[in-house]
Amino acid sequence: MKNMKIEFSKLVDYIEEQLDPDEYSRIEKQIENDPALKNMIAVIKALKSEAREADWIQMKKPSHDLFDRLFEDIKKRNCGPGKKYGVNIFDSGLLPIPEGIRPAEVETRRLKYLVGDGDIEMSLYPISPKSFELIGQINGIEQGRSISVELVRGRRRIAAKTNEFYLFRIPKISSGHYSLRIFEGDSTIGELQLEI
Repeated sequence: MKNMKIEFSKLVDYIEEQLDPDEYSRIEKQIENDPALKNMIAVIKALKSEAREADWIQMKKPSHDLFDRLFEDIKKRNCGPGKKYGVNIFDSGLLPIPEGIRPAEVETRRLKYLVGDGDIEMSLYPISPKSFELIGQINGIEQGRSISVELVRGRRRIAAKTNEFYLFRIPKISSGHYSLRIFEGDSTIGELQLEI
C-alpha cells in the first residue's frame, strides 16, 4: 500500500460512515489513489456484510484485531517475494459467535488466507487440550498440479500431499506458531504464518 497512515479503527469508522465529512473525504481520496488499500476495503466490506446479523459493538474489537493482523500480513507480503505470502482474512477464533447461533459440540476454528491468486481455507479440530487435527483446501489452482503442504516449527516438519481437489489433512499437531508452506514439486508457491 502506498499510504500506511490510516489506522484500522479509522477504516472501520469509514465503512460505518461514522466520521465527520472532512475526515470521510480525506480517507476516501486516499483509498481511491491506492489500489491495495481499495482491495483491502473491499475485503473488509465483504466480511462486514457476512456479519450483518452480528452486533457491531460486539464485533468492533475482534474486527480491529483481525484487521491489524491483515495489515501486518499485507506489510510482510509487500516486503517479500511477490504474492507468495499468505494474508489472513478470516479467523473464527477472533470473532464472537452471533446471538442465536448454537456453538458446535466440538469447538472448531476456521481460517482463511489469500495466497497468490487463490486462497486456502482450513479447519482446526481439537483432539486434546493442546493438540489439533488440521484439514484444509487450496482454491484457485488449476486442476492436475502436484501440490503439497508442509508445516514447519523449528526443526520439526510435517508434510502432507493434497488430493485431486487440493484437500489435505494433518492428523495431529500441537499448539504453537508454525509456518505453512505450499509447494508444487520442489518450488514454494505460497507461505503463511499460523498460530495453533
